[in-house]
Amino acid sequence: MRRRPYVHYIRMTAPLLLLVGSACNIATSPAPTERVATSVPTSSITPSSEPTSTIEATPTAEPRINTTTSGRISEDEIWEGEILITGDIFLDNGVTLTIRPGTTVLLAANSDDQQSGGGFDDAPTRDNNDPVRLEEWHKNVISIVGIGGTIIAVGNPEERITFRPTGDDDSTAQWDGIEIESGTIQYADILYGGRVAINVLGKPTGVEIAHNQVRYFHWAGIDAHTSDVWFHHNIIEGGGHQAITCTNNSLIEHNIIIASNTAMRCHGSEGFVIRNNLILDSLLGISIQSSHVVEVYNNVIAEVNGPPDGFYYQDVLIYPAGFAGVGGIWNFGRGQTSIYNNIINIPGGCGIGIHTEPAPNSLIDFNLFWRNESNACAFPISDYGSANFEADPMFVDLQAGDFHLHVDSPAVDTGSPDLLDPDGSPADLGIYGGPAGNGW
Repeated sequence: MRRRPYVHYIRMTAPLLLLVGSACNIATSPAPTERVATSVPTSSITPSSEPTSTIEATPTAEPRINTTTSGRISEDEIWEGEILITGDIFLDNGVTLTIRPGTTVLLAANSDDQQSGGGFDDAPTRDNNDPVRLEEWHKNVISIVGIGGTIIAVGNPEERITFRPTGDDDSTAQWDGIEIESGTIQYADILYGGRVAINVLGKPTGVEIAHNQVRYFHWAGIDAHTSDVWFHHNIIEGGGHQAITCTNNSLIEHNIIIASNTAMRCHGSEGFVIRNNLILDSLLGISIQSSHVVEVYNNVIAEVNGPPDGFYYQDVLIYPAGFAGVGGIWNFGRGQTSIYNNIINIPGGCGIGIHTEPAPNSLIDFNLFWRNESNACAFPISDYGSANFEADPMFVDLQAGDFHLHVDSPAVDTGSPDLLDPDGSPADLGIYGGPAGNGW
């Protein structure tokens, strides 16, 4: 019998669920730690906001409460308790929408009384006849559009914010998603979305997306098509195309991605840092395309139960498994690219693929490969580091979801010599290693 994809995907044992849950239950995350390096390029990327799990908005006097359920929000408003949204929401310029802890935002499933929205067309959606690209679909699902205004949706571990469609249907794409330009979304559960669950657009000075659970969406989980975005401590499950998209000067750390066609797709003319992320049962782990300085380190890309058999819209296969490729980390950019201290286990594909020759002083080294179909492929460069090696990483319990390293693991203290763990010892490989390894 064909296994359905991510809608019913989580079949992990209890400890893994505890690990997955713990990533979104850290009250305050540590500030990003910049490392000091000699031969390894030092990142200059710093998110423009600090961890702010206790953010509270300060809207104008006497904001409206649960007033707008469809159409334009023309003055500051608060949503709290339970609110039913029946049509597209648009923020006027300068308006703040504050969503308080514990709020449930119910969105009318497969319905939009505004009948607004246009189609989207690119090669993957067109080639795979994705209904979500059509204007008809967009006119019949709800979007929350914060462009021009500010969305501050901050729950807490005990009072999470929930966005979900009405009814009991567990299929994807029953509503569209949230577009944000300014503000933050934290401690929110965003379920059964369409094209993009959280889409960071416009020209923000810094947006923080943290401690969220984004599950059972159709195309992409969290996208940033602008600069200075900080993704951390999110759980993203599913994604027919990718779970996370990032671009210029972004920091992506301590996220858990489960069962996506591509876990991360990062590109841009400026650099970004991808560190200490856990990628499970996804077809392609990280795809990079940049002309600037890029660092990808201390990530784990592993197979536990195997990837989904494909990605569906209302039980119709849209994106076949692996249509975007199968592998661990692939580079398509010409920037200075450093890939190190990662653990990669992709039985059906290539561990690291360098499909375009990166700039001088790039580093592909100190990575551990285990049971990949091939460890390295498409290498146009000769400087494939001598400290890459193949071995069992000896996780404490892979099947149970414990990705700590056994005391005898070959991944202990074998990372880049220019990098230290938080306790001052040589860097371990994997998600608990490096200067940000204690961020879990």
